[in-house]
Amino acid sequence: MLRFFIAFCLLTLSYKTYASELEAFIAAEQEATWAAFKIDDILQSGGKISATLVYEARKHLGQVAVLAQELKSEDADAELAFQVQKLESAYRLHRTYLVMSPKLRTFFRDQWTDPGAGLTPFREFLRLNLYPRHAEYLDKKLRAYAKQEHPDSDAHAVIVASMPYGLVTHKHSLTILTPGYVPVVAGFRDMGIDLWTMFSNKVSGIYGNVVGKVKWRQGWLKDNEKALEMFRASLKPLDLIVNKTGNKLTDLNIPGNFGHAAIYLGTEEQLKQLGLWDRPEFKDYHRPIRQGLLVMEMTRHGLGFASLEETLEADEIAVMRVDAVAKGERDLMELYTHALAQRNKTYDFNFDANTTTRITCTEFVAQTFDFLPWGSNVILGRHAITPDHVAQMVQDENAGVELVLYLKGGAKKRVQQLDAEAFRQLIR
Repeated sequence: MLRFFIAFCLLTLSYKTYASELEAFIAAEQEATWAAFKIDDILQSGGKISATLVYEARKHLGQVAVLAQELKSEDADAELAFQVQKLESAYRLHRTYLVMSPKLRTFFRDQWTDPGAGLTPFREFLRLNLYPRHAEYLDKKLRAYAKQEHPDSDAHAVIVASMPYGLVTHKHSLTILTPGYVPVVAGFRDMGIDLWTMFSNKVSGIYGNVVGKVKWRQGWLKDNEKALEMFRASLKPLDLIVNKTGNKLTDLNIPGNFGHAAIYLGTEEQLKQLGLWDRPEFKDYHRPIRQGLLVMEMTRHGLGFASLEETLEADEIAVMRVDAVAKGERDLMELYTHALAQRNKTYDFNFDANTTTRITCTEFVAQTFDFLPWGSNVILGRHAITPDHVAQMVQDENAGVELVLYLKGGAKKRVQQLDAEAFRQLIR
């Protein structure tokens, strides 16, 4: 009697584990699908994709890949059910993200090649499950199962309700579910988009590099000790910085008042007080910070670090603080990780906020603070985030961003500290 009871309990536990694992996998697939529909709706309406939505899609696709690896069983029927479900999910997600909508396909292909997107596990999931030989193998397994079904098996309902089983019982081969290729670069349309993107980015890059060297005077705040002292005293880790370099030709090409945006990293002492300095993820920051390079920024030369003195080589500068960061409502290390994920990216001379493989200075800030409600302007058919959009966060009640310091320089080392109202009038 005791043995029967133990066996019954183990069987029940095994079924619950089997069912819960499968349910979690299917739920992750559904969430990834909903994220795709949300993104596509925005793309079809010509809107800008929020960084939060992008991270949501990445997260659920990552969960699909991780949970797929955990769907394993020593029971033959359960393992067949898992393999069938993974093939069906891979087919649906491949069609959703890469087949049904040309705009979503273009968007996702950019995400796919983004080194900071973390989609390699999902790509491997598609490759393994949509491989034609794997489909042929499952085809034989399902045909054998159809001849000798096991209705008493816990996995039976899953198998017979699946799309692959329906195809097999209706005399179709499972290879029709495989796209023939898994890499996302395929077809003349993809190649045309890639070539046009590369060409326009190259031409714009040449222009940007030329005008970026044109400067007719020093910034009004350069070498101003009073401004430097006020600037340094106001800063806390992960503060947002915008500045205006009215002495450079590049600023004349940027809509609005400000021309550049960056993020303050913090000094060694400040980061130790926050308990971040000795975190292993932070080791890449140690060297530049100890050298006094406390500002992380994206320039036309790539992602790098600048000193406070270099950042202050401007006519105006403003420091802003995100309330959620100041109040400890956000994981600071997660934000630093988001910033680090942008390494090895090149500058986005197309100024397209809906792509992430190339980024501008403002897109770097937006990718790091993905939870903020970023605005954008449509410029030449593309959504662009300008430095003024960063500054305008202080006017958005939903953003929770406050102005900490606003300095305006002038001739003869003159410096003014202006209040929030003057700042709002400037960026309105």
